[in-house]
Amino acid sequence: MTDTDASETRHIRIKTLVHEKTGLLIASSEDLPGLLVHGRNADELTQRLPVAIQALLEASGKVVVSLSPEAPQARGFKSLSGPSYDAEVRLVA
Repeated sequence: MTDTDASETRHIRIKTLVHEKTGLLIASSEDLPGLLVHGRNADELTQRLPVAIQALLEASGKVVVSLSPEAPQARGFKSLSGPSYDAEVRLVA
């Protein structure tokens, strides 16, 4: 395996905010600069997050091997804290 074939796993924690008047959800992450996703409800946000995460990682020169959501309850938080994702990525040759 060469250095360009090496893979790493990144844990991406998601912070979710709710607009008080409209109920619009906004997700961002300090673990992945540039990530800003919105949705009218949790289902819409959950559908959009993996697409945005993959696009940002690939734009930074990584190939996403897998992207797996982790339930917030598994980390001891209520669902409003937002999901986390484990992204297995490797450098593009």
